[in-house]
Amino acid sequence: MNKIFLLFIGILLSGNLLADKKINICTDNNFWYPFTLVKEDVPAGIHVDIIGKALNNLGYQPNFKALPWKRCLDQAKQGEFDAVATASYTQSV
Repeated sequence: MNKIFLLFIGILLSGNLLADKKINICTDNNFWYPFTLVKEDVPAGIHVDIIGKALNNLGYQPNFKALPWKRCLDQAKQGEFDAVATASYTQSV
C-alpha cells in the first residue's frame, strides 16, 4: 500500500478570529483509531488532542466538528471553518 498519512492543520486568521480567539476546525468523521474517531458525536483521538492542546497553549479555544471529508474541505474553502485537521493521502497510480 502506498499510503502516506499526514497531519496538517491550516489556520486562516482574520481580524474577527483574533478578537475572540476561537478557531472552528473540521475533521474527517471516519474511524482511524487511535488518531481520529468520533465518540458520542464529538471528535476525539490523538490528533485532536494534540491540536487542541497546542491551540489551548497559544490561548485559542478550538471547536472541532467531524464531517464527511468532502464536506469538510468544501466548507473550509467557503470559509465556514478556520482550519482542517488530520488528513490521509493516497498517491495516484
